[in-house]
Amino acid sequence: MAEKTEITRKSERELVITRTFDAPRELVWKAWTDPARIPHWWGPRRYETIVDVMDVRPGGRWRFRNRDAEGHEFAFRGEYREVVPPERIVQTFEFEGMPGHVSIDTATLEDIGGGRTKVTARSLFASVEDLQAMVASGMEEGARETYDRLGELLQMMKAGSRTANPSTGGALVLSRTFDATTEQLWAAWTDPAIYAKWFNPAGIDLVIHEFEVRPGGRVRFDMLQPDGNPNPQEGVFHSLDPYREIVSGSPDKSFLIRVLFEPVGKGTRMTVEVSGLPPEVRATATKGWNAGFDHLAKILAAEPASPPNGFTIERTFRAPPEKLWEMWTTKAGLEKWFTGPGWKSQVTHVDARVGGGYSITMTDGKQTIRNHGTYTEVTRNRRLAYTWHFDIFLGPGDKPYDVPITVDFQAVPGGTKMTFTQGALATAANTEGSRQGVLANFENLARALEG
Repeated sequence: MAEKTEITRKSERELVITRTFDAPRELVWKAWTDPARIPHWWGPRRYETIVDVMDVRPGGRWRFRNRDAEGHEFAFRGEYREVVPPERIVQTFEFEGMPGHVSIDTATLEDIGGGRTKVTARSLFASVEDLQAMVASGMEEGARETYDRLGELLQMMKAGSRTANPSTGGALVLSRTFDATTEQLWAAWTDPAIYAKWFNPAGIDLVIHEFEVRPGGRVRFDMLQPDGNPNPQEGVFHSLDPYREIVSGSPDKSFLIRVLFEPVGKGTRMTVEVSGLPPEVRATATKGWNAGFDHLAKILAAEPASPPNGFTIERTFRAPPEKLWEMWTTKAGLEKWFTGPGWKSQVTHVDARVGGGYSITMTDGKQTIRNHGTYTEVTRNRRLAYTWHFDIFLGPGDKPYDVPITVDFQAVPGGTKMTFTQGALATAANTEGSRQGVLANFENLARALEG
């Protein structure tokens, strides 16, 4: 018989939700505190849930967004006040559509034996009116559906642990807290120059042949051994969630490495989950990963946090330089590929000469932004340099600034090698977001050239 979610009003300002789950407390805690699992249960089914921030520690912040089928979004936020794994979380809750109306939510996880957990969630509202408004919004129906979804997820998590491949023995999980920012650790995994210096347990720099940091991008390198064995390795990036999660491994996902980054105080906890390892190599792999972590800690200690760097992307297209040049410097060409997922672009001005400018208007149906700047170097079919006048997504008090960009075109057998270099934005997060956008644009460009 399915468990029921009970919702009771304990006082004029307090609501209590209780539900018993057929899952051990540690598993419920994991589902409750893992940002990768929140989208699978938090909120009614008709919404997609996006986790913007989830720093589960006292003083840490959280922010989730619900998005409906029409693209409308509703954001919620708060701060964690008390975190006692795997027993209790106290946090604030605020709907951004009604700022200032803050409740105190306390979730208690009780082990009641038999692999079952009773969850008691208490919400204390600032006023009677706040509680009444929450109930009137349909909160009770939404809470029941949310807890049903959590129950379904927990059953899948239990089934996954029971059916773990006996030949691999389940995932190998290692965790270490580094005295470094999430940006530094992200760079350690996505900057090939840094990655090469720490990933080899033998302490010998990797010889990297391919390192394409995008979903589906190939990774290929030699992990040299002291006896001279090149020990070649290859795989792909399956997903990249900037500063939060990286999943890579074999193309068929029979071997996977999942990396999670979690801010902890002034440092960052990095958790690595490795699945697909045969039991006989787990001890060696554990030793190797810990040696790599030691190398990484030394690199981070020697290279303290620095201002964000820009990035360079190289890609070869099956088209001559003349065709690439046309796609970059004409209205008709740019409109075929210069846009992001869910956005539409219109080139309102392009004058590809030194001192000339460009202006591209982009809209996603809810907001309109303008990408514009000035050309600083124009060498036909060989090199294009320009500035991007960054005046979007600025914080309070931030001033617009120019970002330098260069694009080089080199004829190679079968096509054109294009090298794109962009300067840093004001924050590492903005720079990484821009890099991901450029990679998506280049996928559009490849399709446009093939069309």
